[in-house]
Amino acid sequence: MEPEPTEPTSPYAASSPRADPAPLETFVPDAAGSDFPIQNLPYGVFVVKPDRGLSKLDAVRARVGVAIGSRVLDLSWLASEDLHVVGDRKLCEHKSPWLLDVPGAYVVTRRYPIGFDRASIFSSGTLTPLMRAGAKTWRAMRARLQALLALHPIPGVRNLRAPYDVTGMCLYKMEDVEMRMPCDVGDFTDFYASREHATNVGTMFRGASNALNENWAALPVGYHGRASSVVCSGTNIVRPRGQILKDASSSSSGGTSEARPPSHAGPHTTALAW
Repeated sequence: MEPEPTEPTSPYAASSPRADPAPLETFVPDAAGSDFPIQNLPYGVFVVKPDRGLSKLDAVRARVGVAIGSRVLDLSWLASEDLHVVGDRKLCEHKSPWLLDVPGAYVVTRRYPIGFDRASIFSSGTLTPLMRAGAKTWRAMRARLQALLALHPIPGVRNLRAPYDVTGMCLYKMEDVEMRMPCDVGDFTDFYASREHATNVGTMFRGASNALNENWAALPVGYHGRASSVVCSGTNIVRPRGQILKDASSSSSGGTSEARPPSHAGPHTTALAW
């Protein structure tokens, strides 16, 4: 058994409780002042657009990344343990030390008498393994990413530009990527988190005079949702066909009805990535 690596602390941590932490700066030119500075590195899943020079296999492979300015940092590439040729002198660089000592970044997939196989939590092209890893891994990974993207390399801590500049291999322009589903949605429950939303839905079912039940504000109200309805923004949604009464006074069993055409309008959704 290998000893569990210690959790790396942020290189920007204050030297004493009363000292102000050093400002975080990154070499990505347009990150400062954007929605995604080095202080805010949201995760997502993406593929590289097919006309950006990658092989067909690499172009369709889903990758985990974080947004930084107008760029996307490819964590699946950083976590790979392959050898790559980097630098003007064509030196082979082994990338695993960049993330290998982050607690929880790799999991053992198979053990042998004299060793084991392991896989990165970013190798599956989904955020689900990272979400399962827990807060210790999240904090350590955040500190490591900030160090990798730092404007001034921290002594003893690797940086994407030192000793060799590998940013051309793992930083993509946002315009060159397409977003994919960030995680595996097995099931979910939708809650009435907004009074306005609950009022609108209640009006549809019970009328405006009885839109909200008396206990709405006293307990959480939720309902089961369909995991298959969770899709990426921009996905076309086709509503199933239904029936609507032509005569409101007629009953559903004996009255006349007509087919209701499918509606392409969907409910508002919440973004899960950048």
